[in-house]
Formats: sequence, structure tokens, C-alpha cells
Amino acid sequence: MSIEEKVEKIKEEIKSQCVKEGYIKEADEEEKSMLEKLAEIEHEQWMTWATALQDEVSPERKYKWKKVMIPYKDLTEEDKEKDREWARKIMEVVNKQNS
Repeated sequence: MSIEEKVEKIKEEIKSQCVKEGYIKEADEEEKSMLEKLAEIEHEQWMTWATALQDEVSPERKYKWKKVMIPYKDLTEEDKEKDREWARKIMEVVNKQNS
């Protein structure tokens, strides 16, 4: 198991314990679905932005980006999580506005 996988496993264990003890609530299916939709939109937005900058970035950066210039559904879980981080920020703002 890689270090990244170990870290993810530990994060999941901590999250599970926090939910169990009532410190945080588990997202329901509707929230999970919204998170994935927003993350997919975020990824599409990022691809549009990155494509617009292609002529201004280093060959190394282009190479790095090329690996993730794919549909959201085809990303690794690690890369999807990067988009989910931004989606969570959006959900936070929306939830604050609706409360």
C-alpha cells in the first residue's frame, strides 16, 4: 500500500469515527450527488481554463495537465477529490445563503 493510500485510509477512519461520535454528519445521497455534479462542473471549468493557457505554460506543466485532461468520470479518485474540494467550497457558500 502506498503512502497516499495509507493516508486516505486513515482519513476515512477518522471521518468515520467523527460521524459515529456525532462531531460531523454523514452526507446523505442527495448531498453526495450534488457534490459529484459540482465537482464534474469544476473539472470542466478547469479544463477550459487550462486549455486557454496551453500556450503560456511550460512543457512540463502541459505534460502534467495532459494526464487529467479527461472526463471527470475517468479521473482517479485522488484527482476527483481535488475537484470535490472546490465543490465543497461552493456547497458551503450555498448552504450559508440558504440558512
